[in-house]
Amino acid sequence: MSSRKRKSLPAKPTVRSTPGKVYLVGAGPGDPGLLTLRAADLLQMADVVVHDNLISDAILAMIPSSTRRIYVGKHEGSHSMSQDKINETLIELSREHACVLRLKGGNPFIFGRGGEEAESLAQQGIPFEVVPGISSGMAVPAYAGIPLTHRNHASSFGFITGHQAPDNFYAAVDWEKVASLDTLVIYMGLKRIADISRELMRHGKAADTPVAVICCGTMPEQTELYGRLDDIAEKVEPQVIKPPAIIVIGTVVDLHKQLSWFAPRRHVDRKDIILLAHGSSASQASSGIRNAANRLSNHHDAYRFHAAFLEREEPSMEHIAEQLCRQGITNIGVVPLFLSQGGHVQQDIPKRLDAIRQRFPSCDIYLTDILGSGPWLDAAVMSRIHDSENRKGA
Repeated sequence: MSSRKRKSLPAKPTVRSTPGKVYLVGAGPGDPGLLTLRAADLLQMADVVVHDNLISDAILAMIPSSTRRIYVGKHEGSHSMSQDKINETLIELSREHACVLRLKGGNPFIFGRGGEEAESLAQQGIPFEVVPGISSGMAVPAYAGIPLTHRNHASSFGFITGHQAPDNFYAAVDWEKVASLDTLVIYMGLKRIADISRELMRHGKAADTPVAVICCGTMPEQTELYGRLDDIAEKVEPQVIKPPAIIVIGTVVDLHKQLSWFAPRRHVDRKDIILLAHGSSASQASSGIRNAANRLSNHHDAYRFHAAFLEREEPSMEHIAEQLCRQGITNIGVVPLFLSQGGHVQQDIPKRLDAIRQRFPSCDIYLTDILGSGPWLDAAVMSRIHDSENRKGA
């Protein structure tokens, strides 16, 4: 008889006799200081967190290391999971866990598809609770010094989606009715800003109506661009204005000249660094990498750090790199953490980096030496980065 032991199969999830509760939670626009107290409490209580693409690293770092995480992020052209599959996942998780937290950017019931998820849960008789978040449509203009209403400028406003399929773009929004509102806040409209401007002017909005386009609102990367309805599309085209972005249209926009108060930390020559780990089923290990990224970002103003994983965990290196390249970032470093000198470092990672360079040839993405485990992680990371920069400059 062979002396080798058979590998044990993973235990099947325990099915609850009664379903747990699903919490549809809004994480707000990005600034962790805008997270509600209820949301912060639930982050500590949850057995599993199902989260989107737009959740800031600082908020993800608040999730305990023992909590299971499932990434279901979406961005244009790439969905890690379809909406139907997300609905099914929430139902399945409720049968395994007492407290399931569905974490969504902004407010789950404002262009967040939270209503669809709630319907799916209700149809299956699964208890749920909605925890509203501060919507980006309210917070982002405020961080740019733009009030949505003002006694001398606007007594009405509307939230409008600009994200429609080309074949139903014009039918989906009643532009004549929308054009009559004093202030318009457009979500997900950056790529269709020329169409939106044209439709509003066609239905009576003055061509000289002030417009603001605000990217990464409430975050240190907040960027603002101002123009008029008849020229904003031309101004956006050559600029580094990338999603997520909010468009504000109305005379209240001009008030930013007096009311601008938020001073984001802008660094023209700031470098973005990806801390790349293998990925592990042990949530404590991946949480440590995320915490290190947040800690280093806070202590080194000239750099911004991002956690990424080769497998088993999200986000991937490709996902972070694509996000940065689409934001116009041209200098990205990758620091491999705790990886052995094997196939990953010598073949897999260089091959995957080459694929990113081919997609984004203007982006300078480089690989540092491997960083092994040790007690002085932060200092060691910075040492690897400086060594690579010195070699590049030589």
